[in-house]
Amino acid sequence: RIRAQNPAPQLYFVKVDVTGAYDALPQDRLVEVIANVIRPQESTYCVRHYAVVQRTARGHVRKAFKRHVSTFADLQPYMRQFVERLQETSSLRDAVVIEQSSSLNEAGSSLFHLFLRLVHNHVVRIGGKPAVACSCPQVLHPVSGGPSGLYPVHSTVQSVLRGHG
Repeated sequence: RIRAQNPAPQLYFVKVDVTGAYDALPQDRLVEVIANVIRPQESTYCVRHYAVVQRTARGHVRKAFKRHVSTFADLQPYMRQFVERLQETSSLRDAVVIEQSSSLNEAGSSLFHLFLRLVHNHVVRIGGKPAVACSCPQVLHPVSGGPSGLYPVHSTVQSVLRGHG
C-alpha cells in the first residue's frame, strides 16, 4: 500500500504477460489473421466447457472454469480421452476435471464474433488516449509504452489505485 506522499510517486506497470501481447498489434491486422485461422464461414467447431479443481501447495482449493475448442477431426469424444490429452499437452496434474457442457455444432462465425467482442471491448479511452485492459482487469496501461517495457499508469487510474478516487 502506498502511503500519502507529496508529490505522489509515479506508478508503473511492468508488462510481462506475453499471452496478452495482442494489445500491441494493430487491431485490424489481428482480426484479419484470426479470421484466416478460424475461417468463420467454413468451419464447425466443438466447444467443451469444464471445471478444474486442484489443491494448491498451501492446501487451498483452486477452481478454474475453462473452455476447450476443437474441430471434429481433433475432438476427443470421451472425457477420459480428453483428460489424457490435457495431461499430455499441459501441466494438468492432481486435479479433478468436471465436464459442464459440450456443444458439437458451434459455427466458426459465432467463435469469430466472440473474438471480435474481446478485442473491441478491451480498449478504452482515458483522457483521450487509448488504453488496453490487461490480464488483470483492474489495471490499464497506455497502448504506446515507455522504455524497458514500463508503462506509466494514467493519473486518473493512479488516484483510484491509491484509493483516493
